[in-house]
Amino acid sequence: WRAAEEQGADLAVLPEQCISGYPLEDKARNPDVLAASLEGFQMIVEESRHRSSGIIVGLPQMIDGKVYNVAYLVDKGEVSRPVLKTHLPNEDVFDEKRIYTEGTLTHVVNFRGTQIGLMICEDAWHQDVSRDLKNAGAEILIAINASPMEIGKLNYRIDEVVLCRAQETKLPFIYVNQVGGVDELVFDGHSFAMNADGKMAALSKGYEETTSLVTLEKKGDQFVIQDGIINPIMDDMETAYTALVLGLRDYLRKTGFKEVVLGDSGGADSTLVKALACDAIGPENVHAVRLPSKITSDETNDDAKEAAKLMGVDDMMTISIQSIVDKFLEQLAPMMDVDNFALWDTTPENLQSRTRGTILMALSNNKNWLLLSTGNKSEMSVGYATLYGDTNGGFNPIKDLPKANVSDDKPSVFGLLRWRNNNKPAIGLGREGQVIPENIIDKPPTAELREGQEDTDSLPEYLILDDILLRYVQHEDAISTIAKDTGLDIELVEDMIHKVDIAEYKRRQTPPGLKITGRNFGKGRREPIVGPSMPRMLKALKDVSLELA
Repeated sequence: WRAAEEQGADLAVLPEQCISGYPLEDKARNPDVLAASLEGFQMIVEESRHRSSGIIVGLPQMIDGKVYNVAYLVDKGEVSRPVLKTHLPNEDVFDEKRIYTEGTLTHVVNFRGTQIGLMICEDAWHQDVSRDLKNAGAEILIAINASPMEIGKLNYRIDEVVLCRAQETKLPFIYVNQVGGVDELVFDGHSFAMNADGKMAALSKGYEETTSLVTLEKKGDQFVIQDGIINPIMDDMETAYTALVLGLRDYLRKTGFKEVVLGDSGGADSTLVKALACDAIGPENVHAVRLPSKITSDETNDDAKEAAKLMGVDDMMTISIQSIVDKFLEQLAPMMDVDNFALWDTTPENLQSRTRGTILMALSNNKNWLLLSTGNKSEMSVGYATLYGDTNGGFNPIKDLPKANVSDDKPSVFGLLRWRNNNKPAIGLGREGQVIPENIIDKPPTAELREGQEDTDSLPEYLILDDILLRYVQHEDAISTIAKDTGLDIELVEDMIHKVDIAEYKRRQTPPGLKITGRNFGKGRREPIVGPSMPRMLKALKDVSLELA
């Protein structure tokens, strides 16, 4: 508010529920939260008596025994009628209908003789609210938002939402959005102003808190927004990397952690997490730990050390796990059915991972470093991760990032590694120039838990796997449709989808991670743990049909 006033603004517009913070989820019904939010609002009303500018703010509020998502215009101690959010999003990560009551009344608010059609976030996505505000006499439309990012969403907001509302109503439109990370969500900002003809007048930077001044001039009976600064829109790679940096930075800042630790395998995933952490909080606050066994190759050791050097991570520790693993196996041998540990299938492999996870958690506890998990979306999808091992940690920045993706220009682990070698995000605190050794990008992916192991021993190539996962997890395509559209053998598709379905119990126990795609593993996708996988269910139906026939 002060910053806006210093720029000469008559009216400061802040994002959705700026007083309380958004999303509050069930806390929005908590009487203490409601009381504190109202007290904060009353302080703003009192402060407005001493300010030359008005302000638009939002909060959760109890009205007539029901909780609403509310916005107000405050000017010199005067408070507008409450604007109640009408459309409550109830899909993907949102379930506002369990928390708030829908508003039913649409009305304009008056600011010094100008009629403002004020709406809250989701209301801008529906034609009826802006139409009703126009009919009620609105001269400009303003939407306050807390709209989280996902790849491609900014262009959709501009072209499919605000452009439509501006052209339908023939009114200028100001869109104000929240910035910052809250748990798995990243709010990108990118506030903007558009004239009634659909021409962009101003667009603020994304992923940075800014105060942007826009000027409206009345020409005849129509307001026109004068041309302001239009910042360039990031491509998908820059968008994804920047969002991951901001989301990780805010998670640490808001939970009180100042330093992080991660297990550094010398592979693509841990290297990308290390780079993101350096950009989020600076390399001096990043601690990487090598945990080699007798299977660990010199190549991966060298790659990890070179990456740390390029990034400026000076604190790199090495703790051998082999003697600990051997002791585990020695103690367990009398209780197992076989004498040859090689016949235990994944047991010795998982012991290595869980030994590493235990050591990393001990360092986290002792040093008050947040342990970062490093599993990508592809691995999380099919359960290619060890519970209480490489899934250990307090937060996973790349949980919603595929390993390879379906094309080179779409964000993936490998894509962002290449991007970071040629770019540095505007908000990044890491080093300029190359920070990723080329060998880490080029070598075949491996968990390196047994001799000569490669990920393709048990999985298809990641480009193939990620195409299946995109269609099944995000687009919710049928198995037969996936096989037909990709040309893949249906048995392969069924096998991968079976792996996805039976790994739900693992994903429930993994750390929270950032959402950057249309559908993540977390709030955005809710599946039961028990019950048959989709391929097994379809097979059972087929078998029953044949039996009945």
